[in-house]
Amino acid sequence: MKSKKSIKKTLLLGMIGLAVPISILFGMANAAILYSDSNNNMNARISESVTAYNHSVQNAIEIYKTGIEAIAANSEITDSKLTKEQRQAKLNELAKKYGFATLATVDANGQTSDGVNASQKDYFKQAINGNTYISSTRISAVTKKTILMVSAKINNGGYVGIVNATLSSDTFSKMIRDVSIGQAGYGFIIDKDGKVIAHKDQSAVTGFTNYVDKAKKDSSYSSIASTIENMKSGKTGTQTCTLNGENLTIGYTKIPDTDGWSIGVVAKTSEMLNDFYESIYITIGLAALFIILSFLVAFKIAKPIVNPIIDLAHRIEKL
Repeated sequence: MKSKKSIKKTLLLGMIGLAVPISILFGMANAAILYSDSNNNMNARISESVTAYNHSVQNAIEIYKTGIEAIAANSEITDSKLTKEQRQAKLNELAKKYGFATLATVDANGQTSDGVNASQKDYFKQAINGNTYISSTRISAVTKKTILMVSAKINNGGYVGIVNATLSSDTFSKMIRDVSIGQAGYGFIIDKDGKVIAHKDQSAVTGFTNYVDKAKKDSSYSSIASTIENMKSGKTGTQTCTLNGENLTIGYTKIPDTDGWSIGVVAKTSEMLNDFYESIYITIGLAALFIILSFLVAFKIAKPIVNPIIDLAHRIEKL
């Protein structure tokens, strides 16, 4: 009887011992392949979205630059024969035509037509040197609202100065508001310092959010700050990071013809890999089913193999 049990046990353990490692190895190999495919698909999708929205923002920037240059070539905005009120009326008309919130002229000394000295502002220094310029977000000295500035050197005759337009701070946020990578995905834009200038949450713009600065005071922002540093450097790529306890994957690239701007598209990693997790659960279930079946098959096969051997052993003992 002991011999019978020993033979059965050895046979069962051998068959089961072969089935279990095969199931585990198959599951691990399948999981690795699924993860690689899911991760590559996620990164590809994010990269495609970054490229598409980057083109949209570039086109908008080009439209605003073309508009401000057309205004800068208009002789009426600096025509000394017109009254100040008439010139301002023309500026208001052109602002409405080209989609700007306000328009003002600035003389060579940096004095604006609406009573502000802009001689030390970056937009004035850039534009007076002939560079059509879009600034980062700032607080308007006139309206006290968060705005962006678009400036160009006046090119309508003998006047030396620039024309300066303002845009609402949510101008570029509206352009990327439709970014949809899964349910939780969104887009954002930063300037050369890492400050958020476009975001689905407008408070991040009006609050001048900068995760690099936040990371200096709170280490929980160090992960996202690393991504922002790469964006500030003008790099293109994808990177995983953590923000507010969530694992995110961010694709990013620089925006050409800007003062160091970069656009990013954010996806919630767990959401993007949801198909992978479902596949893993299915794989684990199939592996467990295969192991159970291997037990049943092993018992079924062992009996007809072992019993004749036992009978033969008994006959030999009697002989």
